[in-house]
Amino acid sequence: MPDGFYQYKLFVTFEDTTSRFVADPCAKYGGSDRVNENSAFVIGGNLAEARPIVRRLPVKDLVIYEMMIDDFTAELRGSRAPVDAVHDKLEYLQRLGVNAIELMPWTPWPGTEFSWGYDPRDFFAVEYRYIHDPAAPLDKLHKLRELINACHARGIHVIMDGVLNHVRAGIHPNRGFGWRGRWFKTQPGAIALMTSPGAVMVHNGQELGQDESLPGSGDGRVVPRPLRWSSDSPESGDLIGTRLYDLYAKLIRIRQDHPCLRSPNVYPGLFNEGPYGAFPGQDVAVFHRHGRAMDGRLERFIVVVNSSDFDQLVTIPISADGRWDDLLNDSFDQVSGFRLHNQRISSNWGRIYHTKG
Repeated sequence: MPDGFYQYKLFVTFEDTTSRFVADPCAKYGGSDRVNENSAFVIGGNLAEARPIVRRLPVKDLVIYEMMIDDFTAELRGSRAPVDAVHDKLEYLQRLGVNAIELMPWTPWPGTEFSWGYDPRDFFAVEYRYIHDPAAPLDKLHKLRELINACHARGIHVIMDGVLNHVRAGIHPNRGFGWRGRWFKTQPGAIALMTSPGAVMVHNGQELGQDESLPGSGDGRVVPRPLRWSSDSPESGDLIGTRLYDLYAKLIRIRQDHPCLRSPNVYPGLFNEGPYGAFPGQDVAVFHRHGRAMDGRLERFIVVVNSSDFDQLVTIPISADGRWDDLLNDSFDQVSGFRLHNQRISSNWGRIYHTKG
């Protein structure tokens, strides 16, 4: 057969003697005909050699960026395949400091409507519209492999998202922090996220303060929500996008520079312990992290987060006297008596105190 992109179906006779056309469950390509939901194969074209990431990090060290390929590239791709347009922002993601991208499902889904991909039709194939380029119709899997290789070359892990049994959860999330004009309400959450145990994830657009309505169910839930690169990003000169991007980048650097923040060690546990814990009366949380630094020495953190719209006076418990550097605000305090008394914590902000030894 000559080089080309070929679509097909299997004609199957079942044990009850009924027969029908079905898609190939092992196909590597979804067809262009979304109505008939064909399978496909390619003869010819290019296929890049897979290049594994050089240094694979443990899960606890990952800062994950969750990417919906369609939304992420809507303003960028023009006539290109969406996976090709992702390349445009790899430098942006690397500057942000993430070291992993979790791609929302790239497997084909049934029907012609927009989808997040959590109802897969072909488990081993790639959604046709994500990898189709009219200028290179045979280079489909090649494009996805090139993107993964490019991420690996930058030390960025790639995670494939998917819910192969498609469980629909009955959750009803709220609308979020209200509207983008109250972007500062997201800052305490970012501070807490990047100083918490476990792998952390940033959804695409979160670092720009992009706010979207997300109803719990109904027609308005799974719809396009394109990233507004031309108006909300640092490159566009947008103040909100610049401020939040810089905050996320700084917090990610702090997390990556200090293994202690990626350890399971956190105090208190489920309940408040004296001056440590969550205090709803002030919308303030205070917690302690400890572990080994990169040089093997003991390092400790005291994290204070103020989610209130007002400054709060907080007496901060400190686990050792001496100098503590506030890595968030680029300052330091000299501690005596294991307390910093009556500290004014700015609204929707916090402090990240650090010491060694």
